[in-house]
Formats: sequence, structure tokens, C-alpha cells
Amino acid sequence: EYEARYDDGVGAVLMSQVSQANQTVRVAQLDLEIELAAGERILTERSFKYSHAEIEQLATDCGMSLTDQWHDSAERITLNVLTV
Repeated sequence: EYEARYDDGVGAVLMSQVSQANQTVRVAQLDLEIELAAGERILTERSFKYSHAEIEQLATDCGMSLTDQWHDSAERITLNVLTV
């Protein structure tokens, strides 16, 4: 089962797959078997969230500038243009 939750402590959405039963998963290409318990999570993605000020600071720290920004109506998702 897919699970997504926001973690305020790290400022990120954490996505996981949650095992619905005790099971063994085989990854043939790696010759690997993984035992999973019911309810056990595998973290698959971290999507970090930054404020406008944090985006500007990250750009500056990399020698770039934030030259344009578009966002959704709730100002939760942005598309940013950075230039050197």
C-alpha cells in the first residue's frame, strides 16, 4: 500500500510502500531476498519543501539567482527559474 505523509521536522513529504502481509520479496537482478513484516514500510521518496526565502538562499549559495517563480493558488507548489 502507498503512503504519503508530511514530516514537519524535516520539511518534507515522505512516500513509502507499506507491506500488507508478512512476505518475502525477491530481487532477481541483485540475487537478493528481503523479508517484510505486515505493516513494515520501505521509504521510496522524500520530497523536500522550501519557503521562498529558502529557495532564494539555496540559489545564492550555488552562485545563482531566482529570476522567476510561479506557484499554485495555495502557494504550496512552485516552479522556479534560476540563472547564473
